[in-house]
Amino acid sequence: MLASTKVEQPIHRSVVCKPYTKDKLSTVGINIMSMVNVFVTLMILYLPYLTLAEELFSGQMELRITSLGATESIRCTKENQGNDLVVWNHNEENVSINDILSASDPDHRNRYSVQSDDANGHYDLQIKYIKPEDTGIWECKYGPQKQVEHLIKSVSIVIPPYDGFPTCDISSSSPSISVGDSFQLTCNSGGGFPPPTLRWVRNGVELSRTNEANVLVLDRLAELSDTDVQYSCEIQSLALKTSRNCTQTVTVKEGSSSSIMFDALAIFGILCGVFLFFIIMMAIAWGNGRSKAIKQTNEKIRKSTETLAETNPNLVRPYSTVTLSSVATLN
Repeated sequence: MLASTKVEQPIHRSVVCKPYTKDKLSTVGINIMSMVNVFVTLMILYLPYLTLAEELFSGQMELRITSLGATESIRCTKENQGNDLVVWNHNEENVSINDILSASDPDHRNRYSVQSDDANGHYDLQIKYIKPEDTGIWECKYGPQKQVEHLIKSVSIVIPPYDGFPTCDISSSSPSISVGDSFQLTCNSGGGFPPPTLRWVRNGVELSRTNEANVLVLDRLAELSDTDVQYSCEIQSLALKTSRNCTQTVTVKEGSSSSIMFDALAIFGILCGVFLFFIIMMAIAWGNGRSKAIKQTNEKIRKSTETLAETNPNLVRPYSTVTLSSVATLN
C-alpha cells in the first residue's frame, strides 16, 4: 500500500509597490538640488586653490612660508642636461637665465641673485628683504634656447597674517542697537600674502566672503533674532596650518529707535495733556470759588444793610430809591 504524500502548496506573498507621491518626489528633488548646489558652490570657491593644492600634495611644489623682510634661498639642481639653459621665473615672468638676471626692475635686480655651480649643476636663487610682490609661484626650468619647458622645481612663497589676527569690530549709527538700526561688522585679517580668504558667518550660515582684500566689511540691519547672536569671521590661508577666527556679539533691543522716540514723544504729550487738564480744572475751581465768595460777601452786606435800616430808618439803603422827607425852606 502506497503511503500518502503530502504536497505543500507554495506560499504566494503579494508585494504592493507604492509609487512615490508628488510630495515625496518634490522632497527628493529638492534634496538632490541642494546637494548639487553645495557641490558647485564649493567648486567655485576653492577652484583657484585646487591646482596649487594638487601640486603641493603630489610633491611637485614646495610651500615656503616666510615673513616680510626675510631672506629666502631656493636651490635648483640640473643633472646631465648638457648645455641646456636654466631659467628662473616668477608668476610666469622670466627672472634669470643661468646666473644672469633678466629682470628689468631695479629693485628686483638689487634683491634677486642666482649663484651657479656648473660642476654640480646648482642654480640657487636668493631673494633678499622679502616683499609682498615676491609671493607667488617660483619655477626653475631647463631646456634648449626658446624651448625651456622642463620643470625642475616649483616653490610657492607665502606670508601668513600677523599673530593675533583676525580682529572683529562693530560700529552702529546709535550707541545702542535697536531693531531696524544699521550696524557694520569689520574683519581685519592682519595682512598675509596672497590675501587670505575671509568670510563672515552667522549661526553657521555664510553671509559674505572675499579673497581679494585683507578687510571684509558686512553691513546689516538689526533684527530681533540678532539678540546675543555671535557673528564669526574666519580666515583661511595656505600659510596657516589651521584656520583662525574671531567673534563679535550683537546685542539688539526690542523696538526700533524711531518707535522708541515716538513712544517718548507720546508719553510726553500725555503728561502735558494731563498737566494742562489739571491747570484748567484748578482755574475753573478757583473761578467758581471766587464767584461764590463774592456772592456770599454781597449777601452778608445786603443783610447787614437791611438790619441797619430797620433799626435806623433814616439811613439810606443801598441799591434802592430814597425819598427825602426833609422840606427845603426857600428864602
